[in-house]
Amino acid sequence: MPIVSSGKEYHTVTGYDRYRMKGHGLDWAHQPDPYKSYRGIDQIPLPEVSELPKLSLWGLNEKKLADTPRETFDLNRLSRILFLGYGFTAKARQTGYEFFYRSAASAGALYPIEIYLAVFDVGELDPGLYHYDIRSRALTLLRKGLFREFSAGAVENIPSADMSACFFITGIFYRTAWKYRARAMRYVLLDAGHVLENLRLSLNAERLPHSIHYDFDDQLLNRFLGLDEKRETCLASLPVYGQSSAIAEDVFPIESLPPDIQAASRVSSKESFYEEIDGICRAGRKIPDGMKEASDMMHEVGLESSEWMPMIRSEPIGNELGFSEAVFRRRSKRNYIEENLSSARFWRLLDFVGGAAGIGSPPTRQYGKCLATGFCAENIEGLDSGLYLLDETNIKIGRVRQGRFLRKMATACLDQEWLKNASLHFLFMTDLNELDKRWGPRGYRYAMMLAGRIGQAIYLGATALGLGSCGIGALYDGEAREVIGLNDDSALLYLVAAGAVKRL
Repeated sequence: MPIVSSGKEYHTVTGYDRYRMKGHGLDWAHQPDPYKSYRGIDQIPLPEVSELPKLSLWGLNEKKLADTPRETFDLNRLSRILFLGYGFTAKARQTGYEFFYRSAASAGALYPIEIYLAVFDVGELDPGLYHYDIRSRALTLLRKGLFREFSAGAVENIPSADMSACFFITGIFYRTAWKYRARAMRYVLLDAGHVLENLRLSLNAERLPHSIHYDFDDQLLNRFLGLDEKRETCLASLPVYGQSSAIAEDVFPIESLPPDIQAASRVSSKESFYEEIDGICRAGRKIPDGMKEASDMMHEVGLESSEWMPMIRSEPIGNELGFSEAVFRRRSKRNYIEENLSSARFWRLLDFVGGAAGIGSPPTRQYGKCLATGFCAENIEGLDSGLYLLDETNIKIGRVRQGRFLRKMATACLDQEWLKNASLHFLFMTDLNELDKRWGPRGYRYAMMLAGRIGQAIYLGATALGLGSCGIGALYDGEAREVIGLNDDSALLYLVAAGAVKRL
């Protein structure tokens, strides 16, 4: 029997308690390799990126993008998408080696996420299954042949006729468990959401229609991708629809890839395994039945507002960074200063966050209803300090309680006092019982990855507006619940701070 069999059980047993936490050291001799590679397989270099999209970040959330003419998905577009979605953005010198930061945020900069791509019709690329090697900026061919019907069938039986490609997002557990132990699955899922949001925006920048999916046969896709599923598992898929001309038939059956390919999921000569991670992965394999109509999660977590106000339609502000520049300047900032945030910047950021929250998932799954979004606000021009709910569907915010909450939240977040100087703490919450009831254990993935997606949007929106941002998954779970006023079955999954930072 696995140690956990539901999302609530996993979240509870991996919770932090101020009076029960035990310290642990890091095994530096067995630090995980942040790069996955395959021995003895030739690679296809991606074209150099000579020019990046010069587009407004806010324009990439427009729903009208779905109605624009479909572009041809070619190798140059793919190179730009991967460069912005999960490329290197900065270099730091560490003891004995160079460390590279990436375009998507990652807990502890441990980068557990890998990207695979099933190619059906992408320029001159031969059809097949490829792995993206971020270090060498190249594709490694793992399977030859067309797998379009297979991929469409594996991903909720979506229409296959005009699929050009399909991205698969996986997580390698030990990269994060090396530091965070059994709690690592929380961060792996958040990191998957960070990467998904970058890919979503990058595909929009290239005018390539797509959709995000969390439901598929885990074991079938893990075998297709050649994963050692004790160490790595598929978490999400992202089909891309373009002007497809491929007419060849699929390759069947899908055989297991050789053991040396599966062995690439191992990232250290000595790895620790956690029953809690294995338990939630196994429990979450069952795909829920078609979702019945359900209420928004904000009505389930124990918070109510009687004071709602419409969100103010934002206008561009001076010196606003474009999408590509925001991606490359994004960092986790902690040097907040107590400075009033202008009304224009506040509503502009909220506009982007609300737009990101309501886009990307198929309507049949109602993934958006797995999460309640709110924020604590202080020192914002024209807005009373307090705790608010964000209603992305009806484009409004509601004040739950008036008061100053940032210092208390900083204390609940492992006494990280720098958090109290931010202007905003975005809060991603869910009722864990209701989550399990609606979607079963797999619903935990939905909530965490959606929180990660919106969190990455906050990072980018704040950066574009000249603000700092930082995501926090390390918190005393019970204390955070009490500060916010959540009911006993609910939890804060993720907090993302934003505000003015000291100029260096």
